[in-house]
Amino acid sequence: MLKKAISIVSIILLIVIISAIAVPYIYQNQIKEEVLKYANKNYDGKIEVEDYSMSLFSNFPNFTFSLKNVNVHNNLGEEFISIEKFGIALNTSAIVFDNKIDINSIELIKPTINYALTETSEDKKEETEPIAKSTDENTEQESGSENGFSLNITNYSIVDANINIVDEKGNDFIKLNNLNHSGNGEFINDVLNLKTNTFIEKVNFWSGKSNMLKDAEIKGDLNLNIDLQNGIYTLLNNNIGVNNIVLNWQGVIKQIDESLNINLKFNTPNSTFKDLLQLVPEEYNKDLKDVTAKGEFKIDGEVNGLYNNNTMPAFKMSTTVKNSSIKYADLPESIDDINFLFNINKPQGNDLDKISVNLKTFKAKITDNKISANFYSENLITDPFIKVGFKANLDFAKIKKAIPLEKDEELNGIINADISLEGILSDLEKEQYQKFTANGLIEMKHFVYKSKMFKNDVLIKNASLTITPKFISLNKFNFKLGESDISATGKIKKYLEFAMKDEELFATLDIKSNTFNGSDFIPVEENEPNNSEENKNTTPTAEEPFEVVIIPAKINFNNTISIKNFKYETINATNVKGNIKIKNQSAYLNNTKMNIFDGTMLVNGKYSSKDSLNPTMNFKYDATKISIKKIATTFNVVDQIAPIAKQTGGKISAKFTMTSKLDNTMSPVMKTLNSRGNLKTHNVNLKETDFIKDLSKTLKTSELTKNPTMKDVNISFVITNGLLKVHPFNVKIQELNAKIGGTSDIDKQTLNLDVDMDFPRKYLGAEINKSIDKALAFAKQFKSDIKISDKIDVSGKIKGNISAPKYSLTYGDEKAATPEKYLKGLADKEIKKAKKDGGKKAVKEAEKYIKNLDEEEVKDLEKKANNLFKSLF
Repeated sequence: MLKKAISIVSIILLIVIISAIAVPYIYQNQIKEEVLKYANKNYDGKIEVEDYSMSLFSNFPNFTFSLKNVNVHNNLGEEFISIEKFGIALNTSAIVFDNKIDINSIELIKPTINYALTETSEDKKEETEPIAKSTDENTEQESGSENGFSLNITNYSIVDANINIVDEKGNDFIKLNNLNHSGNGEFINDVLNLKTNTFIEKVNFWSGKSNMLKDAEIKGDLNLNIDLQNGIYTLLNNNIGVNNIVLNWQGVIKQIDESLNINLKFNTPNSTFKDLLQLVPEEYNKDLKDVTAKGEFKIDGEVNGLYNNNTMPAFKMSTTVKNSSIKYADLPESIDDINFLFNINKPQGNDLDKISVNLKTFKAKITDNKISANFYSENLITDPFIKVGFKANLDFAKIKKAIPLEKDEELNGIINADISLEGILSDLEKEQYQKFTANGLIEMKHFVYKSKMFKNDVLIKNASLTITPKFISLNKFNFKLGESDISATGKIKKYLEFAMKDEELFATLDIKSNTFNGSDFIPVEENEPNNSEENKNTTPTAEEPFEVVIIPAKINFNNTISIKNFKYETINATNVKGNIKIKNQSAYLNNTKMNIFDGTMLVNGKYSSKDSLNPTMNFKYDATKISIKKIATTFNVVDQIAPIAKQTGGKISAKFTMTSKLDNTMSPVMKTLNSRGNLKTHNVNLKETDFIKDLSKTLKTSELTKNPTMKDVNISFVITNGLLKVHPFNVKIQELNAKIGGTSDIDKQTLNLDVDMDFPRKYLGAEINKSIDKALAFAKQFKSDIKISDKIDVSGKIKGNISAPKYSLTYGDEKAATPEKYLKGLADKEIKKAKKDGGKKAVKEAEKYIKNLDEEEVKDLEKKANNLFKSLF
């Protein structure tokens, strides 16, 4: 009986074991489908899993579960998480026999995360953030100590993770390559001991176009003891390192009622000055790769005090660079005696105004050139107190022996500076300048800078700035670049308010120049030759288009300008005088006069870069007797509106306004172009224009091409969103009188004009006019009063592309297609009239004449007369 019972139990156990092994395999597809169905139902996106497995006996007594090739898509269908493998191994015997969760391992293999921070996603996140179910405030959770619960994680790890985070709004990008993280922990009776190790092979951080952190190596160890029962968090020898700079953290955080009592210290025990240089952003550290750097670098700090809703702990940090030097391998001299001591101090509390910033020491010696500086500030929020000192005596002929220049660069000259500032900013705002100390002088002499960036050397013969509490005075400034020279004097006001409180900076400058050539200031492209001997015979490359000019905010400059000769490419102007004001990210031209295009021009207007993607212009022009051909050849917008202008000779005077958005090359966006005004012509010669040539072909006459001159014409026009409307105006070209009006789509470059002309009959040519005269002479033999006008009414349409318009003309009230058909129709009318009105007289006269003729002669004469009238044209 016992034997039989044992057999039955054995069979049952065997069935259970086989079932435990088989069930996951038999129903794995159904399980997978149900789990994914539930997951996708509760997730605003899509989750895909290629395969999964789970088993109780393959690693008994451990239960193992794994997922392979997991892909998570957001609600836009974009994949932002992919995981090659996720696995967990759980000790089931510990749960059953020891009331303990014992996780042998958790592993995440090769996860990739791509996440974009946008306003939309942030809003969506806020809306869809899951809300935890509320619980009764008096509900007490069972503590681990009461039920003896414990959790042990033998090992967890993240292997070869890659993370990309894009902040589209801030234009920042973080990229982490090969992130490896591992740790283990034990949770017994409300006490957690956690140890982790993190290593990231490459970290890159871009802000805008600047690579602020390139291929940095980050590593860190965390040793944490958390006593949940007593609310004590202990950091034991924690550290985090960026390249060779390692910051140690240690201390205790204790919960006291609603507050945290924080007592932490941090320092860099083994870092050097060279380690600090490795953190300089890439665009500034190109020359630091082959340097020998020596000296000490150290950070010390602490956080002490209470943290809660009403107060923040005290914070202190000190950064020290001591007895350091930099020596470039290819240069004979070094930068020595670099000393730097910088402190930040914030006492306990929420009053950020009590933070003090203190640059106690900054000193360096470049050959025998010395630099020293100090800075102290407090009350940063409400009313900053500042104390600043700066001294420098720099001879660039010596400095370039210790600091490298770019290839093909040269630098010479002397700068001397001695500046001291001390006082409260509110004294300046109240204009109590006597309470504020501000003294300083900056001088520059014989400064010469040569670079491949410019075709010519930059020369500053002398410059001088005097600093006072009220303003900075530009005493003199004499500058030369190529054939351009600039001299300037003036004052800069509110400079400290601008620097400390981001208030508006004011300046008044008087700028003069004998010659100003805009081409001198355009940087040379890398593939464009400069003035060097080896490049004199090289063909220059095409110039790059303009980029949008961004006018800085918080700038309020009022400048008077006087330029005797202004040049830029094909533009030549003389006696340029006026006012340029810069304010609210806009530049204003006020009453700026100049001699240009063989005439004079007065310009008032505004350019605004508030919207950097869509800058705008709004200008008013008053031009007097300027060359049509020169202005059309110079300005692309004129050529687009009227291509004929480049082919004409003569002058125009014009008064008009013009507003438009500008594209990224600073050219008008034609669909947004609006203008209104009028122009007057002065003896405009049209001989070489395609307009006259094409019109002559259409009219089948060469008379118009002999010397076509358009005398004084007054034209009014309006441009609305790129559509030009010309009000009908009268024009006379030689003996041809015309009235022209219509529209032109500037953006599409199309015309739609109406033309009415009084066309001289003599322009039809000798043969046609000979036939007309012969017919009239013959008709007079019959005493007919047939008359043909010396002018023909012509109506026309000018349509099609501006550069190649199509002409369609009609003649007379009947809109005849050709001059011949028009004249023939006119002759037919006159013949009928002659037969009706003048025919009787002609018949009587003819009867007298016919009496003396025989019958055959009469019949022949009548036939000839009839044929002549009928076939007049």
